[in-house]
Amino acid sequence: MTIVHCNRSASSRSRRRALASLWAAVVVGATLALAATPCWADDFVFIKNAKNGAAKLSKAEAKNLFTGRTKTWSDVGVVTVVLGPEDSPQLGWLADKVFQVAPKTMLTKIKQEVFKGEMKKPITAASPAEAVEAVRNNPGAIAVVPADAAKSLPAGVALLLLGD
Repeated sequence: MTIVHCNRSASSRSRRRALASLWAAVVVGATLALAATPCWADDFVFIKNAKNGAAKLSKAEAKNLFTGRTKTWSDVGVVTVVLGPEDSPQLGWLADKVFQVAPKTMLTKIKQEVFKGEMKKPITAASPAEAVEAVRNNPGAIAVVPADAAKSLPAGVALLLLGD
């Protein structure tokens, strides 16, 4: 009869190494997956001119404003859309969260509406600070800016809450 001695410490070490390798793979995989996903969350907000009495906006209303379907505000007149550059995070957020399309697709739609005369050509703001300034200077203006840029808005600019 042969007796086999089991070295529990070697087996245990082996399992711990395998488990550590598995966890490392999970952490790396999760990190890569998150890095490939846009992190919009609530990082962006709508702003408006303070003369505009609107307080809240649905996604459908935002889409209508940004495509010229809604041409005027009830109290301040013509809608003026202020957009960031094509590759800006705020434009990416607007396209993804409101239009649910790629930024280029959204911009194509806006350009078509401008060409057809359905909406006024948007103001292009090179930075969030320029967007805030454009909104301050235009009573009918609406823009999307990073939430950090909206923490200290100047007089004449207010938040426009996004609802369902």
